[in-house]
Amino acid sequence: MPTPSDSVKVRYGSTTTTGIIVAVSVVVTLFYLVGLYLVVRRWARARDDTSLNKYSSTPLQRSISFVYLVLVLTSIANISISAWILAQYDYNHNHPLESKLTLFCGCWTTLVAGCYSFLLLHPKLSRTPIALVGVQAIWLRLTFPLWAVSAGFLGALLPCNTLYLVYCRQLKALFAISVVQSVFFGLAMVVIPCLRE
Repeated sequence: MPTPSDSVKVRYGSTTTTGIIVAVSVVVTLFYLVGLYLVVRRWARARDDTSLNKYSSTPLQRSISFVYLVLVLTSIANISISAWILAQYDYNHNHPLESKLTLFCGCWTTLVAGCYSFLLLHPKLSRTPIALVGVQAIWLRLTFPLWAVSAGFLGALLPCNTLYLVYCRQLKALFAISVVQSVFFGLAMVVIPCLRE
């Protein structure tokens, strides 16, 4: 039978883990946004042939940079919530397994979309084979089903039965983020083929 000191330890561990997850998420988001700002500022300052990617000057190509920005930011939020739910498992032993898939999807999207957001702005790197429209389309077509499946799994949990009642708000947030990610991936799959030169 758990003693009151055990419950205090669990509560303290849970609070500490929550604080660490929030701090890491904020720091990663700030590093990404400040890094993106500094890169754009540096390349935009040089008003010669090596300035920002000339091909990103059309509204359609600027919108794809915005899509990658939204994908990274929503993925970081997804990672935070999923990591929190998984951290609670260590203390309460009652997390939904579907949060592991959303954590993977969030990490995968943050890594690749973060790299693409920097890569597409660079004047020379944007012409490398990895930045080609076809490679981006392949990545989008591979990742879109992951987010769709993740949203489907989380949608099945949304009535919040008694087993997952503790995590109902967090599951709703994860579901909303998964739906937003799926919509943005769907839009990007439509827009990316239009970017061919």
